[in-house]
Amino acid sequence: MKLLILPLLIIPVLLFSNCAQLSSITSAPHRTAVTDTVSATVVHSHPITTAKNSGIGSKLGSIGGSIGGSIGGSQLGSVGTRFAGSVLGGIIGGTAGSSAEKKIRTKNAQEVVLNIDGKSHRLITPNKQVYKQGDKVSVTTNVYGTPLNIISN
Repeated sequence: MKLLILPLLIIPVLLFSNCAQLSSITSAPHRTAVTDTVSATVVHSHPITTAKNSGIGSKLGSIGGSIGGSIGGSQLGSVGTRFAGSVLGGIIGGTAGSSAEKKIRTKNAQEVVLNIDGKSHRLITPNKQVYKQGDKVSVTTNVYGTPLNIISN
């Protein structure tokens, strides 16, 4: 009986969890290889939060929480209420696991708009330094002149 309960609890979690995944990315090393360092001026900067929503283990919190909650919930009450406890424990555990995973995968960053040779470029950087309008910075660029990272100010 317990073996039937777990799949019944995992299926709704998978159906109702976020299903959006990134498609496979084509390898293009020339896009990320640093070819030059140029001077740039900060046009605008503001803090943002980024989240990694895909990859291996992106549903691990939901699934682990559901399994743990259903096992814990099935231990409560008499024989008649164990199924309800297992279902309720699975739902609560899945929700708690999903929330914990979102918090772990979220990071603070900055979106910086740069002016390089009269052209505007947007860059998301994990730097903790706050950039202000008019700041002069050095930026690494790739073969196409696209900024990759701010290395100093």
